[in-house]
Amino acid sequence: MALKSSRVKSCKPCRLAKARCSLGQPCSRCASRQVVCCYISEAMSAGTTSTYRRLEPAAIAMPDTPADNEIWATGSSYLASTPQVDSSITSIFDSSEAQPGSAWSAGSQTPDHAASKVLCMRTRTNAQDSLTANILFGQLTQYPKMLAESLKLPPFIFPPCVLRSGGHCPPDAPHICLPEVLAICTSLARLCISQTPGSADFVWRQIQAEVIRLASCHNNLPCHEKLHGLQALIVYALLQASDQNTRVSNDASIIVSTCDTFSRDLFTKISVTYEAEISCISRADWVQVESLRRIGALLYIIDLTLVTCGRNASNGECPAALCVPLPCGKELWDSIGNSSWSKLYQGHKQTARSSQLTLGTLLLVRNDGELFGTKERSPKEVKDSLSEWCRNADDFGLLLWMATSLEHHEQTLLRNVREPV
Repeated sequence: MALKSSRVKSCKPCRLAKARCSLGQPCSRCASRQVVCCYISEAMSAGTTSTYRRLEPAAIAMPDTPADNEIWATGSSYLASTPQVDSSITSIFDSSEAQPGSAWSAGSQTPDHAASKVLCMRTRTNAQDSLTANILFGQLTQYPKMLAESLKLPPFIFPPCVLRSGGHCPPDAPHICLPEVLAICTSLARLCISQTPGSADFVWRQIQAEVIRLASCHNNLPCHEKLHGLQALIVYALLQASDQNTRVSNDASIIVSTCDTFSRDLFTKISVTYEAEISCISRADWVQVESLRRIGALLYIIDLTLVTCGRNASNGECPAALCVPLPCGKELWDSIGNSSWSKLYQGHKQTARSSQLTLGTLLLVRNDGELFGTKERSPKEVKDSLSEWCRNADDFGLLLWMATSLEHHEQTLLRNVREPV
């Protein structure tokens, strides 16, 4: 039964902030902060057949220019397998309806004032947030070094040798099993890390040439090669973020826009839902789904840490991100043998469908929000599943948890959290 409007004490942002609400449409507090003003009673509808209800905005303060798209905006095929989102929101990040002038549209050019800031660290006035962002930046820029050394790969790249029956690469030697695109990326990362002032221009010309090559052949690549290409592009972006001296002269927006092209395509064609995971018939299939999940989480962390489109982070333009499942625990991602992994995976599949923990779940807990149950699970069961995920999380999961501390009540995806009925 829908709540009566007379019982509404405050809008969602004011309630979360524990602030006085004028109960306007929008309220004065939300209007002054240019955030989405929404009332819980407006989100509830009697007799709905949907499993989820959504907080509908009472008013949205729109900028004078078209909204920029998020780096990893997902496509319509992925959205079809997730709780429904408002069509006016999906059009912002649907690749078929890219906004003109958007810095993240395929082939678009970033405005000069925005291009000069691309892949810079975001400026934060809060001291605690600034320190957290610096920790995240330090960890992110370690990933190219990990790939260059190839002893332990970055947490979004799985070693192919583990999937082969012929055995792993020697544990004390660099991985020589990487596919061509990532092998090239490894060599370029080594060159970039060891560059001198005299060789910097040469090194970055090689990286730019590889980015342009990937962009030109994108449409002809199968999905698994597109995944390798996206992994390489993320490494190039992080290399550029750590080399601020060449960032503007190299036009870092080219790397970003190419990364966007690959991510849009992959999230459209490959489902990352729990249903897709438990239907995997081989470890290679599972690695592809899990790798893309981790890339989704990684791009979210990057967007919170670095300027990716010349606007503030997390403008609520990609609410489907809430539905991306959390990365798996360290045991499933470890480089163990296929037989040992199969036993772990069978146990994981039994609980995966009922758990369905997502980035939205993590954000609610981080911001002291109320955990909502579903028809199958109570709030306590959801909390227990999240506690289990925390116990099994690897370093990447911990990094994601740290990144969510940069999300505040009036920011980002929290404005789009859907509450299960």
